Amino acid sequence: APMCSSVNQGALLVASKKSGIKCLGDLKGKRLALKSLAGGSAVFYLGFAKKLYGIDLRRDVKVYETENPAGALMNGLVDACIAWGPGYKKLMATGQCVRITSLGEEWKKYSGSNRLLVYGPWIAQGEFVRKHPEAVKDFLDCQYEAFKFYKQHPDEANRMVMEYGNVPKSVAEFVADYLGLNDVEPERVYFSEKDKEDYHKLFTMFRDVGYIKEIPDDSVYLITRG
Repeated sequence: APMCSSVNQGALLVASKKSGIKCLGDLKGKRLALKSLAGGSAVFYLGFAKKLYGIDLRRDVKVYETENPAGALMNGLVDACIAWGPGYKKLMATGQCVRITSLGEEWKKYSGSNRLLVYGPWIAQGEFVRKHPEAVKDFLDCQYEAFKFYKQHPDEANRMVMEYGNVPKSVAEFVADYLGLNDVEPERVYFSEKDKEDYHKLFTMFRDVGYIKEIPDDSVYLITRG
């Protein structure tokens, strides 16, 4: 089975305090900055906005595509943006912006479950798995142990990420929260039947908003990281 990570927050919707935006549904008629309307995070928001609030980001919102959504909001070009990591931190540091919601929160509303959505699995070719089963097992065991280590020693794990990735503590902690490492159990490194059910709900949403034509067969899931 593919090995998975999960999404707790995911990309965040941030708005200026003066915009009056309180939830995803309030984007109607507003200006929204994002990298691409066809990008991973935007597609999730496209689906959640339509299914939960009845608005179409492609028609009801003034979308501004840019490589720097956070900068567009900071410079007053838009009312809100989809941000992540350092961009989100900079926006919140201004004191002029407010966090509205996250992909994780909207997923829980749509799915009716508190289960984290697995996101971005490692997928190996069947031939490689058949030829090198021990290598695959070792790889999965390492990920399992890594998840377990984080649960037991989060501060030490964040310190290792800071040193290896050359990132500040705030970024290491943000990424850990983004992936839901505080919540997900190590056993969820494996893509389960429950996860298949989650993705059936997700692909149904993608089909209903016109992003895909039909729901893939269970054995042909293509899962992308936004």
